Amino acid sequence: MRSYAMAALVLLAGCGSAGSVSGTVSGNALSAKDGFGNSAAVEGGRTVTILLGDQSGLCDAARSNKEPKGLTFLLISLSDATVNGTSVTLSTPSAGDYNVASAQNAMQGKNAVASFSKSDASCRGTSLFANSGTVTVKSIDATTGKASGTFDLTFQSDHLTGSFEVDGCSVPQADGGTTCS
Repeated sequence: MRSYAMAALVLLAGCGSAGSVSGTVSGNALSAKDGFGNSAAVEGGRTVTILLGDQSGLCDAARSNKEPKGLTFLLISLSDATVNGTSVTLSTPSAGDYNVASAQNAMQGKNAVASFSKSDASCRGTSLFANSGTVTVKSIDATTGKASGTFDLTFQSDHLTGSFEVDGCSVPQADGGTTCS
């Protein structure tokens, strides 16, 4: 979980924007205090990733390669896939409805992969992936990751709904890992 959480923080950066989240996952609520988005070139195209977290200063933490202790966050990755046999090409994400798919089972068209994560004071924790739902993107700058929209996600028997309005900013790739702080 720690490497997954910090990978998300390193990929993303921004300051002062967030959203709202209603519902719980495994009994845990998320009061979004900060959020950010990032556009990243990946093999086969481009994705935009959105993070909402329960602590402020996430931008500074990501830029300093630090993972905040006790962080609870929602991570949403958006892609627009064209599947041709065994080849997948990712187009630049745009406004519209994204269907939730598992990380291993992306579909043709607009896909979202969403995870809810909670760590402890040692930055160890758990992540649960959404098994269904929709992310509606109202506006997006696929160059920076700045985005706004809503989500309706199901995590096994749990349900989250909410909105996001995040600024985008890039963070240098971390070479030596992260520090739990």
